[in-house]
Amino acid sequence: MSSIRLSGTSSGYYDLTVPAAAGTNSIDLSNLAVKDSNGNLGIGTLSPSASHRLTLDKTSNYGGISFNQNGNQVGQIIQEGATGNIYIDADSNSIGGGLIFRTTGGTTRMTVDGSGHVTQPNLPSFLTYGTPSITSVGSDSYYFHSFGNGGESYNNGSHYDNASGKFTAPVAGRYAFGFSVWRAQAYSGGDQLIYINKNSYASGGAYVGSNASGSQYDQIEVHLTYNMAANDWVAPGLYYTGTFSIQASTPRNYFYGYLIG
Repeated sequence: MSSIRLSGTSSGYYDLTVPAAAGTNSIDLSNLAVKDSNGNLGIGTLSPSASHRLTLDKTSNYGGISFNQNGNQVGQIIQEGATGNIYIDADSNSIGGGLIFRTTGGTTRMTVDGSGHVTQPNLPSFLTYGTPSITSVGSDSYYFHSFGNGGESYNNGSHYDNASGKFTAPVAGRYAFGFSVWRAQAYSGGDQLIYINKNSYASGGAYVGSNASGSQYDQIEVHLTYNMAANDWVAPGLYYTGTFSIQASTPRNYFYGYLIG
């Protein structure tokens, strides 16, 4: 066994030790990791581009990082030179597993399993149903709240408040909502309008008016998407003149919503 010692200009050194049966292998210094004077680390380049960044400079079509276990590749991150695409591969050796994205002390936020199923356990969403209460806000406008909350109701993230009927967006994005009630009686008067209002109890969307059926036990509903800023809120509302009442029912009166993205 032989050694080569590389000494620094003032103090310190590196020892390169060669086994007795080393054969005729060579070391390509251009493939060694290089740390420049700014502390940047690079492989295959003498000029890493940024601090606290690992720069991989390649000449072939593919380059990246491979993850091995007991000599077998189990995952990789590669970049395809011809297209510029970045690929993240899990389960490269068919041992099982997927991609798991975690934040805040290792909390799982999104999982892509081996079959391509994507789950987001913290996605804001809710469903409330059962006979609601109606409260007037004046000028023939009302809002629904305090749904009975049947057994399948849920409130992922607690962004829906049943007492006020409001869902408040935790982040900016596009959200989907739906609202439906079962009318107990044929209506009289001019118009009846149910809506999912945004940042107000007295503005709205879907229309049930004098040209629509006014029969007893009609199911009336509205479904829509909203672009929302963080802290925008929505609530189910009603405008009517004349008479209106809800038929008590757990499955037929409901309000739901979720973040699309």
